Amino acid sequence: MRVLAGSLISCVLYGAASGFFQGGTQVALGAVKAPIIVAFSAALCIPSLYVFGSIAGASLTRERFVVTLAGFLGLLGLILVGLLPIEWLFSVSSKSLPFVVWLHLLVWTLAIVFAARFLRAAIPEMPTGALMLWLILFCIVTFQVTTFVRPTLWREPASPVFDRGKLFFFDHFRHVVG
Repeated sequence: MRVLAGSLISCVLYGAASGFFQGGTQVALGAVKAPIIVAFSAALCIPSLYVFGSIAGASLTRERFVVTLAGFLGLLGLILVGLLPIEWLFSVSSKSLPFVVWLHLLVWTLAIVFAARFLRAAIPEMPTGALMLWLILFCIVTFQVTTFVRPTLWREPASPVFDRGKLFFFDHFRHVVG
């Protein structure tokens, strides 16, 4: 439970640092939205990881699965915190929203790559292809959850905290990076 709590705290810190791109209330909103993105994405993808692992022949007891999930999310949070100073620097010093979006995408990719190595070691019975499919699914879900809780980096004054309306993450990404 401490690892999961540490992961969420890491996401809060990362989100707050990303909020410095706009500053003001966006710092607090980023601190709230980042852990929501990770926790909601994990909650949506946990069943599929269990099913993929079980079908692959892994003996996933409740304890082993919880420890594996906690380790995955903990490592994800640790990498995000490790890259937080770089992300913060560009958030406070850059005016380019497209660049900062690409930077976040790079940071997220690095975090996923390292967390994937943990999953590979934690569930060695799971074929690499099945693990890669699940990681792709997890990434797609995180992108859609990020779109669902938008805006995350920049919000027009007096606009709502959560933008209403359906939008696919590719369309959102295309709109933000121009």
